[in-house]
Amino acid sequence: MLQDLMKSIFDWLQKRSIVTSHGDEESRFLETCVEAPQGSTFAAFLFRLHIFFLPSYFSQIVSHLYADDLTLVIKGAVEKKLSENITYLEEQAKSVMKTLEKFADNHILSANTGKKKIILIHSTIAPLRPHVNPLRSSSSTNIHPNARWQQNGITVAGENRQGNGQGSRAHQLSYPRDVIVDKERDSLIICDRSNGRVVRWPRRNGTSGETIISNIYCVGLTMDENGSLYVTDFGNHEVRRYRRGESQGTVVAGGSGRGNRLDQLSFPRYVFVDRDHSVYVSEWGNHRVMKWVEGAKQGIVVAGGQGEGNGLTQLYCPQGVVVDQLGTVYVADLGNARIMRWPKGATQRSVIVGGNGQGEQSNQLNGPIGLSFDRHGNLYVVENGNHRVQKFNIDSSL
Repeated sequence: MLQDLMKSIFDWLQKRSIVTSHGDEESRFLETCVEAPQGSTFAAFLFRLHIFFLPSYFSQIVSHLYADDLTLVIKGAVEKKLSENITYLEEQAKSVMKTLEKFADNHILSANTGKKKIILIHSTIAPLRPHVNPLRSSSSTNIHPNARWQQNGITVAGENRQGNGQGSRAHQLSYPRDVIVDKERDSLIICDRSNGRVVRWPRRNGTSGETIISNIYCVGLTMDENGSLYVTDFGNHEVRRYRRGESQGTVVAGGSGRGNRLDQLSFPRYVFVDRDHSVYVSEWGNHRVMKWVEGAKQGIVVAGGQGEGNGLTQLYCPQGVVVDQLGTVYVADLGNARIMRWPKGATQRSVIVGGNGQGEQSNQLNGPIGLSFDRHGNLYVVENGNHRVQKFNIDSSL
């Protein structure tokens, strides 16, 4: 169809001539062979017809045609680092130029692929509320440094003292140790230690949990974006990573026996993994939180490490740990019945919930073990002593 149309136009233009008039003056007659007169609307029509199928050559890329200008938009991957995206974009740009050259050759169209401009646009979108990874594995949480939480909690899993309390039935927990917010399935994943199980609990109006792992002495666990599981080995003073399909796992923190050196751990409890696969682990024996960069032979102290105590620079048997996008470390300070915030590089630390003595009131904690944030920045705390999970809503006035 297109070839027939092009032939008709070609025949129509044969043996024709054009002349330019200006007032009483006229130019000499010029014979027209194939080309349409420069500047005529017919010329624009022919050009558009000639490049009609050009966008189809870039089916995976957004293209915009304006007259004889072509704009191509190549998108990178959100989950990749900027440096990795730049390399990817450079490779894609080279491929696009080759495709454009091929189109020009096939359609007898002159295309100056050397005359090009490339603009790199890096877009960062900030949510109205802090975004939290559902598996508590990525440091995508970004909570305002001065955020405050409502001091009265709501029991969302297990039973409070007015109910059936501790137990092994589907609607009960017994000394829960850790909790993860699973955004994809809108549920909580809880380490129910004394019942030897891991349970999934609906986050909204849940009345009972579903056992997803049985016969396990669960203390601390997390998962990265690749599905690799990180588990604290309390007896061997190390943290192991289990990739999909692995049964033995790899030591990613500790592994040099019990001790307080930077290459050692002492009774590791809970673990957090950021987007760079750095491992944060709380130590019961050393009253500190350590950070192990991927592949490192030793860690660095990021919270505590000043001995057992209740000062703002100290921890007392730290448990659950979460790190936000700014590098702020949040720790469940078990011995002091409080949740602590340690901003990266700051000298001041603060208590964000608890710290009102051990108890069962809604503004108190009893054995805080695990903590997690949902995508709005609301805080969930697992209380070992009260056999409950409390929710502390973020203060929306900030």
